[in-house]
Amino acid sequence: MGKYINKGNDGFASIRNSNFVDKSRLISQVNSVLMTELMAHFGYKKRESLKKAILGELLFKGMIEMTHPENPNHRGQRYRLTDIGRKEMEASE
Repeated sequence: MGKYINKGNDGFASIRNSNFVDKSRLISQVNSVLMTELMAHFGYKKRESLKKAILGELLFKGMIEMTHPENPNHRGQRYRLTDIGRKEMEASE
């Protein structure tokens, strides 16, 4: 996918200007389109409503878990797949 190079700032700048492709905007755009399509499909008008509904159901079923369960509003809160979630995904493939 890419090379990990530690050449210092000058080396990084030369690589960044020539070979580096920033995909963060592309990923953001794809996520935005996917969320828009999901919202339309499920009839949600707000992104947060869809997100809460899906996350709530997956948490309830034990398919995902919080990285900071003691503090749900933690600024670094993420969700990870559980063993149950992995088995469900494998079964659906």
